[in-house]
Amino acid sequence: MSFDVILTRRMEAFSVATEANDYLELTAKMTAIPATILKILKVTPPASLPPPIEGINFNSEHIVLILLDNFGLFEYTYYKPEFLIQACDALVLLDTDNPYTDSVLKQVFYVTEQFSGFHLPSILIENGKSVAMVGRQEELNIIAHNEYSISSTDDMNVYINAVKALNRHDFLSLHFIDFEKLYQQYAFQPPAETLKQLIRRTDKWLKVLFMQAKPGSVFIVLSSHGKHQIDLQIKGKAAQWRLASLPIAIFSKKP
Repeated sequence: MSFDVILTRRMEAFSVATEANDYLELTAKMTAIPATILKILKVTPPASLPPPIEGINFNSEHIVLILLDNFGLFEYTYYKPEFLIQACDALVLLDTDNPYTDSVLKQVFYVTEQFSGFHLPSILIENGKSVAMVGRQEELNIIAHNEYSISSTDDMNVYINAVKALNRHDFLSLHFIDFEKLYQQYAFQPPAETLKQLIRRTDKWLKVLFMQAKPGSVFIVLSSHGKHQIDLQIKGKAAQWRLASLPIAIFSKKP
């Protein structure tokens, strides 16, 4: 099955799942995320940055950025997480040469993998914005400074720290990793029911955070292909899923 056919089917499935909800379907480079975040928070992006995503025209005082490892277009369209679909204002298919976690973190927070002079949290702080970043220490060491990082051991701990930090910062980032753990445990082919339960649990957590967030807050759910590249020659079925599961960004603004 060709990539185009897989992608078309996944997008058709998504359109059916969201037929009762008006949303934008957009495409953009992963490196457009930093300027988009700055624009939403009404901070002028540096001229050197790739431009923000065309079509994302939100303004807000608060952003919650959620990174989900190994959760992409396939999981979103096939398992249909109820809250994420209902709350979706824009679905962005993200183009990147490297969709794996460490690279995605660098593209979002540094724009490039070479650690350029740009650093998203530092720019936000320089412009009077408060920042908090919740996740594993391993990833926080790449993207955050100690004064605003909140180290967490697992997804439950991330969720608890998120509840505590919500509405107290202009920019809050959360990194959930249980999808990555599940794919690793089952060699990238987890039981459908197990994955479905994990997606439902995470979807419910995000719904709670969204409901508790201040009006006008913007949530951005960003996906990666996880920490480890799979062997596409060996795991044919998993390879097809990986092709269909493009990195995505889901934008939702609370009324």
